[in-house]
Amino acid sequence: MNREQEFLESIISYMQIKNIDLEVAPDDEINEYVEDLRAEYEKLIKQYSLSQDRISFIKSRMMHCEQEIKRIEVWSLGRS
Repeated sequence: MNREQEFLESIISYMQIKNIDLEVAPDDEINEYVEDLRAEYEKLIKQYSLSQDRISFIKSRMMHCEQEIKRIEVWSLGRS
């Protein structure tokens, strides 16, 4: 499974966590809900970090491609 799929599944999982009515829910249900939220929060932090790393990698590759294009353009002008 690639990172994008993991990220989407994480979001879907987060969306599936149901809000509970704190006024009527028993303590154990509230505690379980809080634990689920904390676990999801940690997953999202990790996914966010991975996304930032991926964005940095993509930017780096874009800059490399741009530099190579310019280098080849300058080289081809010198041949003319």
